[in-house]
Amino acid sequence: MELQTFLKNFGRTLKETRRQMGLSQVAASEKMQIDYRHYQNIEGGKINLRLDTLIKLINFYKLSPADTPFEVNNCIELMQSVHNQELPKPMNLASSM
Repeated sequence: MELQTFLKNFGRTLKETRRQMGLSQVAASEKMQIDYRHYQNIEGGKINLRLDTLIKLINFYKLSPADTPFEVNNCIELMQSVHNQELPKPMNLASSM
């Protein structure tokens, strides 16, 4: 998975979750104290995220590690494509619980 695909998938997850919560982009961005335009770009998958913003979004939307794109295999695949390094093989979380 390429970084752009990861960001688009994450933005899609945010949008779906926000809509399920009955929030507009403006309301969600205000509640998280994120600039509206910045939040709009995050949902659109147009910008890379700072770690503190990523954590704020995960906490606000109560996203779990199993939520796309946070599933561990997606993250490992992303790291492999970005760094083109040998990384641990994808794990099956269901069997490790």
